[in-house]
Amino acid sequence: MRKLLTLTLLFISLNTFSQVLDPVKWSFSVNKISETEAELIFKAKIEDKWHLYSQFLDEGGPIPTSFNIKEDKNFKKVGKTTETPKPESFYDEMFAMNVKYFSKKATFTQKIKLTTNKAFIITGTIDYMCCDDGRCIPLDEDYKFSIPASETSQTSEIVAENVDTNSISKVDTIVKDTAVVETKIE
Repeated sequence: MRKLLTLTLLFISLNTFSQVLDPVKWSFSVNKISETEAELIFKAKIEDKWHLYSQFLDEGGPIPTSFNIKEDKNFKKVGKTTETPKPESFYDEMFAMNVKYFSKKATFTQKIKLTTNKAFIITGTIDYMCCDDGRCIPLDEDYKFSIPASETSQTSEIVAENVDTNSISKVDTIVKDTAVVETKIE
């Protein structure tokens, strides 16, 4: 009986330690604002009883959520990453400070300016910390955004390739003709 109890406890402890905690599920999308601007949208779905910390925490506290976007010549970041909804705030005795966090869900948005007309990929990682009432775990998540080519700029590139650059009036005529043809096709 003692051996059975020991084996059962050993199995339970090994099973407990082998489980990987992943209390936040991330999803990613792109919102194209215009031909030259887009938003990278990071959505976090947070399991019950867990919370995800804000990006904006004082030093000496938990690990704030941070977005490491790999720099690329195809885009430039515009401003800071925003977060919604407004995070909850409470005094955390473990860190001896006020902390801001999200429960259930959070959305982070980074606006970018596109510097190319062609499709490209944006990659990076998110570093963050999740806590429940008894434990905290630091985590990271890799992400990838596919930015589509600009439709208007593709038409302009095609027109520019087929035009004699010495004739500005010819360019205007071709652009007008292309717009009419595109209208008829749609």
